Amino acid sequence: MPEGDPAVGLGKAIADVVELRIREREMKRTIRDLAQLVKDHETIFKEVTGRLHKRIDAAIAELEKHDCQPSCDGVPEAALEAIRPPTAAEPIYTAIFLSDDAVEALKMLCPPKHTKIHAHHVTLVFRPSPKDLLAIEPYLGKEVVFEIVGEASDDKGHAVKVTVPEHLRMDEQVHHVTISCADGISPVYSNELLKKGWKDILPYRLRGVVGHFTK
Repeated sequence: MPEGDPAVGLGKAIADVVELRIREREMKRTIRDLAQLVKDHETIFKEVTGRLHKRIDAAIAELEKHDCQPSCDGVPEAALEAIRPPTAAEPIYTAIFLSDDAVEALKMLCPPKHTKIHAHHVTLVFRPSPKDLLAIEPYLGKEVVFEIVGEASDDKGHAVKVTVPEHLRMDEQVHHVTISCADGISPVYSNELLKKGWKDILPYRLRGVVGHFTK
């Protein structure tokens, strides 16, 4: 055909359209394959993370059975925090958590009278408000000294009255350490126990670290 014949231009245009259509179908197929691959990976990721979260929850449940507040058999609070879910609840209470040495000293000074032993913290405030959290923030993680000044016990519980540094007195409660409770009795019973009074004892200093407890 002569150069510039319209039939040639039409044929080339048809060929270009066909080629573009083929490329379009190939691109769509590639996009579908990639989308399916991403979906498959998301499914696998969800399954794996779901299993991991179940294992984490089971581990935390086991730790909590052993009164890990804030530590269990020497496991520090930082280690427990590392395995807790990232969406941890607000602090249940703020407290001075006794060091291992302080726990042993307390047990020697006031041997537990009941089967369920606690002896691990002095509550400073229960369910701290935003204002409480702001006030306590400068002292978090810092070691403090407090004094045991009294002891009380009955057939349900056993606790010691303590005095804490002025800057950590966040409410009007009687600060204390629950040493032990009878089976089925909550450590909270110490508040009721100490309302009945206590026996003064020679002051004894112990150490602990200020922190939050979340569950």
